[in-house]
Amino acid sequence: MAVKPPSTCHALALSAAESNGSFQAGAIYSLINHGNSLDFEWDVVTGISFGAMNAAIVGAFPKGQNVQMSEYLTNTWGKMNN
Repeated sequence: MAVKPPSTCHALALSAAESNGSFQAGAIYSLINHGNSLDFEWDVVTGISFGAMNAAIVGAFPKGQNVQMSEYLTNTWGKMNN
């Protein structure tokens, strides 16, 4: 009888603070577009404050649409004004 390896749950937790929101978007974009996007398919996404806004966007895209999600996320932050 073959032994099934334990499944892995990948989580993304995003912190609070105004300046972190755009930084997080850029970091997510860079991870996905300059690494193996399959390594960054999260099963659980959570955040606080601006991190929660980013988590909502990340969670709205199904797995396999990482590039589209990262582009939407950075475009959203790029359109914001102070």
